[in-house]
Amino acid sequence: MPSFIEIQYNPYIPRMKILIDGKQPPEFSRLIQYSDEDIWCWYHQIPDTIYAEVRNEFAVLFTGTAQDALLFGNICKKHEHCCGFKAKELVVSDSLQNRMQRLNQYLKRTRCTVYSRTIIDTFFLLTPGCQKYMEDVLSIDVNNLYCAIRINMLGMQRKMEETDTAFLFVIADDSECADRYFENLKTKKPVFVIRVGKENGLDEVTSRAWIYNTTPENLLGTIFSCMFQGPLLLAFRNCIKSLETSKENQEIRKLSCVEPLILVNVDSRIEAGTSAKIDVSLDPPVGQPPRLLFKIANQTVASCDGLYVFGKKEGNAVLEVYRCGDASPFSVQNIEVYKRNRIRKLFLSEDSLVLGMDDRKKLECDYLPSDADNVQMISWKSSDERIVRADRNGVLTAVGLGNCHIICTAENVSAQCICTVKPYLKEMTPDVELREGVLYMEPFQKITLGIRQIPEDCVDSKYEITSSDYDVVNVVKDTLYAKSGGQAEITVHNVSGKIRTSFWVMIRNDSVTEKNIPEKRKFSFFRWLLGKE
Repeated sequence: MPSFIEIQYNPYIPRMKILIDGKQPPEFSRLIQYSDEDIWCWYHQIPDTIYAEVRNEFAVLFTGTAQDALLFGNICKKHEHCCGFKAKELVVSDSLQNRMQRLNQYLKRTRCTVYSRTIIDTFFLLTPGCQKYMEDVLSIDVNNLYCAIRINMLGMQRKMEETDTAFLFVIADDSECADRYFENLKTKKPVFVIRVGKENGLDEVTSRAWIYNTTPENLLGTIFSCMFQGPLLLAFRNCIKSLETSKENQEIRKLSCVEPLILVNVDSRIEAGTSAKIDVSLDPPVGQPPRLLFKIANQTVASCDGLYVFGKKEGNAVLEVYRCGDASPFSVQNIEVYKRNRIRKLFLSEDSLVLGMDDRKKLECDYLPSDADNVQMISWKSSDERIVRADRNGVLTAVGLGNCHIICTAENVSAQCICTVKPYLKEMTPDVELREGVLYMEPFQKITLGIRQIPEDCVDSKYEITSSDYDVVNVVKDTLYAKSGGQAEITVHNVSGKIRTSFWVMIRNDSVTEKNIPEKRKFSFFRWLLGKE
């Protein structure tokens, strides 16, 4: 069975990832050593290097740009041990042209001044049959914030000056052999050979040249396709690299990514004994996040289960996030685990409370420990704002009849007070038989006084009964005791003093005479009061 080779190439960094039957090559493999170089530097060696690694027939799944797929597929299909080649589009497939426009807009918007501006020298050699296109070539103008292209025309005797930013273009007639025009020119980069004829597209890739066909009408378009493959790509890379002062610059990272950025967010400070959720998202939000591995460098301080980071004890830890199969993390985050001195117990001044309508009362709150660090987080809440409202200082306002709970909270600690709101007394009437507002009693008679209240379930239902003359009528709780003849005013008033009522008591003198009192002893009112007479 042939080996299955997966190759993903990002030309904007550059970086190449290779998996052999789903596994990474060993660290000493040449496939790893060259993975951060331009594909044009060693694309013609990759099939041989793969075969040297697997010693077996192999099939290739290549993920990259359309141009790179053509380039690499051309080489693979010619290799005797490659039994299959398939190209796959990048997940984030924005063209270099779009990325360059976004980069230019970023520089304008941020008014960035510190970045690399690359001047590209393009050398054009036009064969005799293509001299008529010289004016078209000289009209090419590329000049933006981070890139400019200088057009240089080569004659048969003029040599190209080889630099890191120099590229050679040969424009030949379809009937001419272009090789002899640049065979004496030495350049490390591939030569872009454009043959003007009746077809368009990449025709052949050799160890020295990329050979394109083009029609006369499409000549400038083909030239720009070559420039996007080489000169403009180099300028884009240089600028991006100069802006990557921080890996956290997400906007810059997006400009050169070919897969959605995996964003891993977790709190950088976690309280000991608590956990923080790990949020994983993609930017742009295309597809599902891949399988990730999470590691904590200091297991004594914190731990991780892939969903949460748990703070164990005070200290510092490092969270590393890996893509499955990767040897190095793509995200590293420092996490501080700190110890809190939070409130552990709350005490309210009242466990239960009865209020009258429209009453206001402040509940007091105490807490342990007294030096807690979250005192400012104490909050108050009513379970039913239609009955009692509670402000942030614990001041309660009764607004409706009924029962509710007042809840005092400090993060994860709470205490409650049951609050009942009742109406105030509006009317009360003594439940005795009065004749024209007067109660007639006999000496030494006792009457228990009933009081009818409206409403019955009022907050100020308690009342007090007093006598204007205790020598005539004494009062004990709800009972009137007649003592001797005369009259006294009995007054009933509730605890608030807002509601009161009164009536007179008349005691006749002829109800008790000397003949009714035993001769041998004197009558005692207090003994009679105690039921001993």
